[in-house]
Amino acid sequence: MKKLLVIEDNHEIRDNLCELLELADYEVHGAEDGKEGIEKATTLQPDLILCDVMMPVVDGYGVLKILREREITSRIPFIFLTAKGEKQDFRKGMTLGADDYIPKPYDDTELLETIRVRLDKTESILRPKSTMIKSKESINRIFEQKTGQYETRLYNSKEFIYKSGSKPHWLYVVVTGMVKLCKSNEYGKEIITKIIRPGESFGYHAILDDKFYEENAIALGDCEIRLIPSQDFTLMIHNDQDLSNYFVTEIIQNAKECQNQLLELAYSSVRKKVANALLRYAGEDVHADLRVSRDDLAALAGTAKETLVRTLKDFKNEGLITIENSVIDIVDENRLRDMSN
Repeated sequence: MKKLLVIEDNHEIRDNLCELLELADYEVHGAEDGKEGIEKATTLQPDLILCDVMMPVVDGYGVLKILREREITSRIPFIFLTAKGEKQDFRKGMTLGADDYIPKPYDDTELLETIRVRLDKTESILRPKSTMIKSKESINRIFEQKTGQYETRLYNSKEFIYKSGSKPHWLYVVVTGMVKLCKSNEYGKEIITKIIRPGESFGYHAILDDKFYEENAIALGDCEIRLIPSQDFTLMIHNDQDLSNYFVTEIIQNAKECQNQLLELAYSSVRKKVANALLRYAGEDVHADLRVSRDDLAALAGTAKETLVRTLKDFKNEGLITIENSVIDIVDENRLRDMSN
């Protein structure tokens, strides 16, 4: 049952309107002035608000302005009920964010239809949000079905898949192995911005922005990569809302990760940087053997190789990791994650 809030200072009008809405199978709450209306809107979180304009304490415009400024009430549909029918009044209400404007006296049928349409419209806006929240595995299966027929190529360890400044022609999907995305400064010092694992895709930022690649993509060990032509990828996301939502979410997540990495590079201790680099390289399988070059691990941590080697030795002596034949095993994941800064 939808919950409605009626803010009206006229006792008779408020009672009649509440009775009408209850007969239409709504849960209805009333407020006799703007101040009470703001309080009830905040606590009740109604599905829609009907509000008079001319009221004591706080008028309808003030109610709307305050509710729109509060995150918890900013998206509640808001309909004005008023005897004022001048054009400037209508424009003022809509400018403040009103969803509709019904002049008094109103027709009962017209009022109920307006409420129904507004509630249906709100539901249609919110509905895609629930359908877009699909698991990554589900999206990957959909993507695999759409792209499984495309060719794959083998890349040798340390081979460039693409270079910074080149034009994007493909969307890349890792089938086996791993890929690093990295940038280098004018002195050749490298920093790894992301590790791409089997089932994950990369190169889509440049395609969607219609710009050149801003990073290098290099194979970490031997890799098998599936190549999807950029125009086919663009067509896929235009025709499939789930895929489009997924890649938008990936872009947002990548931006957050980059911000966190920048903060870490600027303010974290060396021990914290190295601990996080080990965990990032390991991914979900923290107990797997980490066959990673010290140069790559230093680039992921954003520190010098010599500093990295000393820190790894300290971690080994503290029982956080083991190192045998250059292979690293994480022994105490929790202590690495909770590393003091």
